[in-house]
Amino acid sequence: MLIEDYDKKIALLNEKMEEHLKTRGPLMPTLHDAQDIFGAIPLPVQCRPY
Repeated sequence: MLIEDYDKKIALLNEKMEEHLKTRGPLMPTLHDAQDIFGAIPLPVQCRPY
């Protein structure tokens, strides 16, 4: 995966996270989106400080 692609995927995940934060129970939908975007949940995504 190119760094450029990775950065775009992170930006997309950030957008999805913002959407989910407006609803109750945002964790599972966010994890599902991360899996859809990356194909798995990469370690840097798992360990991100929020």
